Amino acid sequence: MMRIGTHTRTLLLSLLLTLGVTFGGCDDDSKTATADTGDTQTATDTDVQETPIDTSDDLALEVPSDQIADQVADQVADQVEETTDLAELDTDVADVVVPVELQEAEPNNGSTLTEFNDLPIAAIMSGAIEPAGDVDLFKFDAVPGRVYVAVLAPTPGSPFQPHLTAMDGGRGTKAPGDDTVKMAASPSLPVTVELLAMGEGGYLLIVRDLRALSSNPVGGASYTYQVMVAGQDPQFFQGQALTLANDQFDDSLSSPGAVKLYPFSATEGQNLKADLTAVSELDGRLFVFSVATGDWIARNDDRSAGDRNPLLDAPLFASGEMFLVVENIDETATALGYHLGVSSP
Repeated sequence: MMRIGTHTRTLLLSLLLTLGVTFGGCDDDSKTATADTGDTQTATDTDVQETPIDTSDDLALEVPSDQIADQVADQVADQVEETTDLAELDTDVADVVVPVELQEAEPNNGSTLTEFNDLPIAAIMSGAIEPAGDVDLFKFDAVPGRVYVAVLAPTPGSPFQPHLTAMDGGRGTKAPGDDTVKMAASPSLPVTVELLAMGEGGYLLIVRDLRALSSNPVGGASYTYQVMVAGQDPQFFQGQALTLANDQFDDSLSSPGAVKLYPFSATEGQNLKADLTAVSELDGRLFVFSVATGDWIARNDDRSAGDRNPLLDAPLFASGEMFLVVENIDETATALGYHLGVSSP
């Protein structure tokens, strides 16, 4: 078994703490329309089931206080910005938490629906892109309504360039990835993907080297990495509360794989209009997540074939507390600002 060095463990945990993460253990086919037509996708009122979010999973570690978490975040962010040598990162996180260490096992290339490794929440999985062009798949269970942060990092000295894809594990009779796909990539530094869990079936993580997408495959015993997933209460990812009375404001995502949640309340049959315009490179996607159903009830990717800014305009088929979810689906984007207008006509 490959043992994880203190620096790498510290790196993964530090990155998660910068996001305020806590560690813990741990569809239907009637959603219609297609994103590329510009139509808002909605769930019908017959799909709505009362499945309140379960937030009672056992937590092994709570983030300290907000003040301490902010100090850790500032410290790690400064170090990441100043160096590309992961071994130079220095925090005390590894002395506080020692998660389970696991080693990937082949076959986990996704050639069949069962070719993946289970990835428990808060465990660190060690692996290698071997042979050249290797792809490694992992699956983790998720509680609808919680946010999960997946971190992929090269080990110190590894030539591995992280590329991480997160997708749903299959909803009902649909194939994995039919419901949602997000990616993050970097030629050197760790990458993160944040997901608000929706529906049942868990999520798949696909690990590969970035160069496999655009050049000759690379890999070997030295192309080592670690991947980890931690869960968190959605409050740590929230933006401002929405009034639905023509809210208009500017905001941005913290990274290409980040998510932002805007809480609001609504009643079944109420119409919601959400209009997102990217400042520059952001390729936005909008969801409406219902706390009562534990799933999305409306979404939009591109408003038209030639305009990738999402426009969501639809009646809501649920009542109660909800989130308007903003995320980016272009892993190469660096300018992540946007203007958001939300109303209930």
